[in-house]
Amino acid sequence: TSMIEELVNHEARFPLSLDVFRASSDEKARALLRGALKHLGLRSPSLARLTEMARQFKYARDDGRVSLKVSEDRSLGIHRGHIYCYQHISSYSVKWRGEKEILLPHGVLRCLDNQACRGVRVDLDSDTVEITCRKSPNETLKRANRPQRTLGDLLREAGVPHWARDAYPRVYQNDRLVCVPSRGVDECAHAHPKGQYVDFIFEPNEVSQGSVERALTTQTNKSRRR
Repeated sequence: TSMIEELVNHEARFPLSLDVFRASSDEKARALLRGALKHLGLRSPSLARLTEMARQFKYARDDGRVSLKVSEDRSLGIHRGHIYCYQHISSYSVKWRGEKEILLPHGVLRCLDNQACRGVRVDLDSDTVEITCRKSPNETLKRANRPQRTLGDLLREAGVPHWARDAYPRVYQNDRLVCVPSRGVDECAHAHPKGQYVDFIFEPNEVSQGSVERALTTQTNKSRRR
């Protein structure tokens, strides 16, 4: 173990600050990456690979779409000026039949009755409701008295990292996108002639490097209670 590695050992934790990374020597930058990976129980790449990774991060923008694989199921990426280690999420699709919560590969989807007649109106006797990361050709939400927004815009503005957007749950009602949990509901979701109103709330875990998403979910849920 080099002296630099011993000095940076306490700093070597994800998320790593890009400002600190850019100000570091090449040796220290490699030591930071190596130490942070070791802290997660991941094997360090070869010296050549580590050097190339450090170079890419040093010259990347604060929200650059960098994605560097470090194991079979994990990669490093950048979000708001920090380097995160996140786990890859496989595709999923779940039929909702009235459960109060659904376990997803990267979190929990809460399905709560809305007594204020808001949310998605669902008739479980006649509707098919699917929770999935499947993309539709035109992923947009029309919301009353608001401009039409794409799903990508909603998630980006909410601070969801680029690597988590593809796996973010979508709610389809009879094959139509009606809700992005915790982010927005399409106006057509209120127009159903009968059924219960449901709030779909997504609570991500740390599989997708949740210190980002967990904080965002907490902020969203607090704002909903106000």
